[in-house]
Amino acid sequence: MPNENALLSRRTLLQATAALCVAPLLTRANRVWGANERISLGFIGCGGITKAHFEALTDVKDAEVIAACDIDDKRAGEMAEKCTTRYGRRPDVYSDFRKLLERKDIDAVFVASPDHWHGLHLILSCEAGKDVYVEKPLSFTVGEGRAMVKAAAKHKRVVQVGTQQRSNQIYHDTIDFIRSGKLGRISEVQTWNVYNNAGMGNPPDGDPPAGVDYDFWLGAAPKRPFNPKRFHGSWRYFRDYGGGYVTDWNTHHQDIVHLAMDTWSPKSVSMEGFVVNSGNDGRDMPDTAKVLFNYDAPQGEFLSTYTVRGANARPADFDRKHADHGIAFFGKNGSLVITRSGWTVYPESSKEAPVNHDGDTSMKPHVRNFLDCIRSREKTTSDIESMHKSTLVNHIANISWRVGRKVYWNEKTETLFADAALKQADKDANKLLFREPRKPWKFPA
Repeated sequence: MPNENALLSRRTLLQATAALCVAPLLTRANRVWGANERISLGFIGCGGITKAHFEALTDVKDAEVIAACDIDDKRAGEMAEKCTTRYGRRPDVYSDFRKLLERKDIDAVFVASPDHWHGLHLILSCEAGKDVYVEKPLSFTVGEGRAMVKAAAKHKRVVQVGTQQRSNQIYHDTIDFIRSGKLGRISEVQTWNVYNNAGMGNPPDGDPPAGVDYDFWLGAAPKRPFNPKRFHGSWRYFRDYGGGYVTDWNTHHQDIVHLAMDTWSPKSVSMEGFVVNSGNDGRDMPDTAKVLFNYDAPQGEFLSTYTVRGANARPADFDRKHADHGIAFFGKNGSLVITRSGWTVYPESSKEAPVNHDGDTSMKPHVRNFLDCIRSREKTTSDIESMHKSTLVNHIANISWRVGRKVYWNEKTETLFADAALKQADKDANKLLFREPRKPWKFPA
């Protein structure tokens, strides 16, 4: 791929953005849908999670993937073959997502790029008149997330965030049970992920694989030499591209905490963490950490902790399946634990036996909800405004870790303070609420 095509000049980018702003007037997404009309989809990013999206579309008759885009020709080609097998015709393949967005026959896109690309992919998709399914975490920074919310509202786009737990019955049942008050006053909530790996090794810098436009992959992120450990699969362990397990997994967990406890904004956040499994592999996001959130809720103040333990996979002391991840609510009358295999209520009295509720967390209902909302123009299950809030608390946790102290959050201004009275702005922490993109990429003011 010609290197000069990897990035636009500032003038060209502004011209392209201006052109995209009028695109909604020309797209199919603003019309009334006929019962037999198919929704035309494009994939931006064709890695592992996109394969899960494609599988979730297996039995869908009213939508079809007609375009796929990836900076890696191999990944884009593999997705094209899957589409050809399923639909009987090969989708168009792109290495530059802006070419896909120019298509007036594409109604919606699935954004499954690395985290540092989510913001630009979503904003430019909204400006192009496309509805968007964007993977979690929604944003790369707090400021970027707010810009994404504004873009979706301005262009009246339907957005679904890839927190599929919101569309699964076991999580609905859990939320209803907790809100019923049967657990009594809840004073603590724990969320966690535990695993054990040996690091990523320490390969030397080198040339990217053939068919990979690495400069475009970097996009707005800082310029770095190519290294396989900072690329497919392991990029999220580097702060240039992601927020580690805290944003990758606890966005799922903390979102359910918010819904169950009916609160969205912590008063304070603190995080301690370090890397155990590095083997000198250079990662700069912790694989072992503990976050403490302090919330007010309708039933009263409670503490919420997140633990990620990367060098020991011993599950939490619960008899639920797959307890290497989960959420535990501790109330006056008992405890409730949920993993993706179901949920269990443990009565506080030892005379009463635990009660199990099994289930599963298929992605299909979440994808179906997105497609239905494209037609109805209703709010999705994982709407962008509430998911911005469930995402940003994890960004705040990482900021606390980076500045080395507790931080206090002002929900109204979406800024950080150094004291509980919110009188003194935390200048060092607030600098981390947004990252200036590498030129010529830019975000709305």
